[in-house]
Amino acid sequence: MEFDWTFATVDFSTPDAGGTLIIRTIETLFGMDKEAAIDHFAKEVRKLPLGRLGKPEEIASVVVFLASD
Repeated sequence: MEFDWTFATVDFSTPDAGGTLIIRTIETLFGMDKEAAIDHFAKEVRKLPLGRLGKPEEIASVVVFLASD
């Protein structure tokens, strides 16, 4: 059996659009308390092109688009 990965496309979406998992990860990785992690996260999110995380309906639209032919 042979595979040709030339045409393989991989798309993914994370289920944590609200940032809860991200906050917990920041707390764990950087040893911050919850308030410090939230402040750090808020500063980093402002650097994103939209200045915010995607809304669930926006993410859903992208997932539908990526899953279409």
